Amino acid sequence: MATTVGMALNAVRIYNISGQYDLRTRIPNDYDAFERINPRYGNIVPLLEEYKGAIYYFCPVGCGHDKEQLDFVQNIPCIRVFLFPDKIHAATVYPFNFPDLIVSDEKKMNRLYSEYKGKIINKKVFLIQTMSVKGWKAFISRMIKAKFRLIGLKELWNVKGDG
Repeated sequence: MATTVGMALNAVRIYNISGQYDLRTRIPNDYDAFERINPRYGNIVPLLEEYKGAIYYFCPVGCGHDKEQLDFVQNIPCIRVFLFPDKIHAATVYPFNFPDLIVSDEKKMNRLYSEYKGKIINKKVFLIQTMSVKGWKAFISRMIKAKFRLIGLKELWNVKGDG
């Protein structure tokens, strides 16, 4: 949905977490009915070929469905893939990390993409590398509330899975 709406709005960049680009394998029994109702949105891969902006695609490659979707789009020029080892759909960066990523400028995002292209990313290292001063202050505040127990980081960030 993020990609479809972003492209419709002609956004310069789109952030996509565990994007589903081709639904043929996700709803195989009902795909024909879905395509009759939504002919443009069951498979948006052809639309991606024409898109001029950047799509920062965060993908947990340990999740079979997400890996399958990655295979559909990994060679499309507008897609900038960030690979995470997680097995859970949509489990990539810590939720705590999103505010800093979303406000990052295109230069920083492209530098990160170049650095991590084709590599599986350690989300803890990625968090430290991308967190702003404001993000660090919020992190320290959360750590104080947790009495500096690093073991409780999952709970601090409300994360179900950790890879």
